[in-house]
Amino acid sequence: MPKTAPTRRQVLLGTAAAASALSWPRATVRAAPPSPESITPQLIEAARKEGKVIWYTSVDLQVAETVSKAFQVKFPGIVVRVERTGAERVFQRIGQERASNIFACDVAQSSDAAHYIAWKRDGILTPCVPEDVAKHFPTQHRDADGRVLAGVAVRHRLQHEAREGGGGTQELR
Repeated sequence: MPKTAPTRRQVLLGTAAAASALSWPRATVRAAPPSPESITPQLIEAARKEGKVIWYTSVDLQVAETVSKAFQVKFPGIVVRVERTGAERVFQRIGQERASNIFACDVAQSSDAAHYIAWKRDGILTPCVPEDVAKHFPTQHRDADGRVLAGVAVRHRLQHEAREGGGGTQELR
């Protein structure tokens, strides 16, 4: 049987079938968010043994210092070392440190939401839903699997309370 070249119609049908297969909705499998975690005496004692928390952040320095001081007042014996720089530098620094097997950062905050997408994709975010977040943050401001929290809402709220004379630390529990 001699081979014949595909007809124009066959090529168009094949192309259309391939395009529709590529655009077919894909099933997304997500892990359920972890159960809310409370701050236990065991957790506080383990943190005190470590002695410090390193926070890479791009928030305003005054906000970062306010949060740091409030944390240290609530949890004496645990020092918060704030590493404040621009969002792109936070992202770059974490990437460079991880490539060198340096894991200095305990808490990361970036004002660029795209960084969280990359960190989540690379599997470097630990799932965690603090009890207060589960109680006070609407679901739409939390990641479905407990890896990301909308930080802009937190920062705006702190700045608003500071302007209103609330001191900015009263909401920190």
